[in-house]
Amino acid sequence: MQSMVLILSRAIKAQWLAAACLSWTAMYAFPVSAEQLRMQPAPSSTGPAGFGREVAEATFDSVWNRVYNTHFDPEFGGVDWIAIRRELRPRVREVSSTVELRAVLNEMLDRLGQSHFTIIPGASAGVFDRSVRTSPPGEGEPGIDIRWIDGSLLVTGVRSGSPAEQEGVLPGWIIEAVDDVSVGTLATWIREAAPSGSQEKDLATWLPLGVRDRLLGVEGSTARLTFRDESDRVLERSILRAAPSGSQITFGNLPPLRVEAEHRIERLADGVEIGVIRMTAWFPAVVPAIAHAVDEMRDMAAIVLDLRGNPGGIGALVMGIGGHFLSEPVSLGTMHTRDTTLQFVVNPQRVGPDGRLVVPYDGPLVVLVDPLTASTSEIFAGGMQALGRATIIGEPTAGQALPALVAGLPNGDRLMHAIADFTGPGGSRLEGSGVLPDVPVTLDRASLLREADPSLEEALRWISRTLGSRE
Repeated sequence: MQSMVLILSRAIKAQWLAAACLSWTAMYAFPVSAEQLRMQPAPSSTGPAGFGREVAEATFDSVWNRVYNTHFDPEFGGVDWIAIRRELRPRVREVSSTVELRAVLNEMLDRLGQSHFTIIPGASAGVFDRSVRTSPPGEGEPGIDIRWIDGSLLVTGVRSGSPAEQEGVLPGWIIEAVDDVSVGTLATWIREAAPSGSQEKDLATWLPLGVRDRLLGVEGSTARLTFRDESDRVLERSILRAAPSGSQITFGNLPPLRVEAEHRIERLADGVEIGVIRMTAWFPAVVPAIAHAVDEMRDMAAIVLDLRGNPGGIGALVMGIGGHFLSEPVSLGTMHTRDTTLQFVVNPQRVGPDGRLVVPYDGPLVVLVDPLTASTSEIFAGGMQALGRATIIGEPTAGQALPALVAGLPNGDRLMHAIADFTGPGGSRLEGSGVLPDVPVTLDRASLLREADPSLEEALRWISRTLGSRE
């Protein structure tokens, strides 16, 4: 997602967190913005009840009881949940701040060893607030995507028409500093705040998210960045922050989210047209846009669906969107709670946006994924792969596919907790392992400098080979 980021808690140590919720027959995934979750919560009190021993103990009990009553596995994966309560609850009587309380709660949730168990702070301050920002927080952005790869903070994408593109920023450039604060200094702050000793995977998660948060600001303000370009020259750029693309939505008790669906045409060397659809989250706002995109691309030789960076959304939408590409009501997987199961059966889309009768697209379908592809996106990609309907290209996905609920706590924080397991067609599990690409792509600085979008270029090459073999 371009203008929205997810911050992981101590319970999640490697990838983005995308939570999911079961409500009658629908599963939801809740992205969480950087404005809501920060790496180093502020001391003192949070929430309407403030901080105190009674509030702390009530919060601990609420977290423990919810997991005890709703976890999809009554054996908790072999973890002695009752013994954990006996061990950790006495420590709550000794905490003196909300920060310390959250540490105990996250330690308890971490014992489960599963994704989608975390505490979402109700109010907190960021680790990067140690230095003065040049702009107050806002939604304006320069228009770049970044990731920590091989020990460097790399530009992995520059959005078309963005201020960054106008300033000549290119994929593969290394970011050395933001607003005169070096990336090395930011990494040091993370090492002091990160829960697991700032191993490489912690930096890969926390550093890009913290820098993205710092790049956001009031529309029209300037972000000052220091880069190393393709020739390793040091360049300084002052880049305006522009209004983010997409539409803002609200969902449940979560902060406002921005979602986007866009499509365009790519042409192979022989002029053959390929449709490319990109969606940033699975929420109802994208459904009409996807329907129109597929409708315009029915005559294309192939379609590429870009789910890179997509953290999830309403899980039930995979049944409708999957129906644009499958003509039979087959299952993309099964969700298992303690007492029930829910099949994600595809609903073939046989009526176009204008009301005319159509047939689902049956040409070659490629799904692009990366380590930030999570939750509902993994359910879709993994299901389509297992059914043989799509070829997956890119990097392994997050491996975080547990449906979950988001509940309020007495201290004003919120608990995200898994209440179901998910298996793909044939019983394969995505949790922990993720979706493994059929055509893997190694993303590094050399590949980004050689090709601005290595995964998409590999997809176009695969399509060209496939179309050639069919002929």
